[in-house]
Amino acid sequence: MVGWAVFASSIFEAVLFLLFDRFLKRRISFMLGWLAIVSILFTVRWLLMAEAVSPMQVVFIQLLHAVTFGGYFYVGTQLTMMFVPNRFRSSGQAIYTMTWSGLAGVIAGFLGGWLFQNFGSEQMYLVGMLLSFSGAVGFILMWLNVRRTGYELPDED
Repeated sequence: MVGWAVFASSIFEAVLFLLFDRFLKRRISFMLGWLAIVSILFTVRWLLMAEAVSPMQVVFIQLLHAVTFGGYFYVGTQLTMMFVPNRFRSSGQAIYTMTWSGLAGVIAGFLGGWLFQNFGSEQMYLVGMLLSFSGAVGFILMWLNVRRTGYELPDED
């Protein structure tokens, strides 16, 4: 069942990437709003995982991974493309991917493993929920600030 959940999540991620590429507006305020929404979905996902009592629940909750991971990765990539000048774009994308997938993955794996070992899965997921909620609040504040000030990217050289 776990294999099927990962397979289905991967298929949904691909569909999500295509939908985002077609329908998301490439404006900073819009992208920050989407990051806030995805962060809220992460918060819900971790809460559901903390409360899950059967493997089948975990399988269905894992389908949210397509939206949360896909949303973060796509929007983060687009924002990196917007913020980094053309001549540094490939380096910016590489640093974004390395940081988000590599460094963050190592820290999350270490901290999550420590929490799981010392406090159990429920507490580990609740900490993830609190961190996601904090991120959502931060992205909402950024979104509100950008909407209020009308921030625009500077023209490139």
